Amino acid sequence: MTGSIALLTALGLSAGLAGAAGTGLRALVFRRAAPARFDAPAPQPGLAARLPFRGLRHTEFAASQDQGNYGELLTLIVMAARGWRAINGKVGGPQGVDGVFVRDTPAGLEAVLIETKTGSSGYAERAMSDAKLLGDLDTLYLTAADEAHQAVYVAIADGLKTASPRITKELWRHALDTGETRTVALGRDGERLTKGRLMDLRLMNGALTAGLRDFDRAGRYLPRT
Repeated sequence: MTGSIALLTALGLSAGLAGAAGTGLRALVFRRAAPARFDAPAPQPGLAARLPFRGLRHTEFAASQDQGNYGELLTLIVMAARGWRAINGKVGGPQGVDGVFVRDTPAGLEAVLIETKTGSSGYAERAMSDAKLLGDLDTLYLTAADEAHQAVYVAIADGLKTASPRITKELWRHALDTGETRTVALGRDGERLTKGRLMDLRLMNGALTAGLRDFDRAGRYLPRT
């Protein structure tokens, strides 16, 4: 019995030593294979905030229509970031509604119809009047690719007719030189109901400009500077 205990003890000790040796060997191998450590510089508070915002000038666009398209794209990105889904609002080319955005709520479908103006371009109230928009929605219904979109256009039209609070209209004016955007609520005839509110969209503008310059490498829309 004593001999058996001694044997087991010896075997256990041998296994322990082998395990320790194996652990040491693995540590040595991994230590040699590990990449050299790179210590990143310590973050400097306020460094990113000190980067100057470089706004766009209207003369940087190849065409005035490109500036308008840029503004509509900026509106789309901001609304998508807020959880709204964009659907087609154009009827026959560039005509129609600049932006139609929808989302589902417990109370039902909500929609925002947005007219986007970029820079100093003029705004005509009739372009966002209920009468004009109802005509656009009729055309969109007739040319919709599927029944799901048709149902949404019908719901928006019904909401306009009944002045539903879930169907709203807004005017967005982007000042690309400052990166600010003013949004104004619109009435049934397209009239401004409030002075609106100002949004700081410098981050969105910077990201969109950088992305567009990378995508538009031939300088078709934003010539290289």
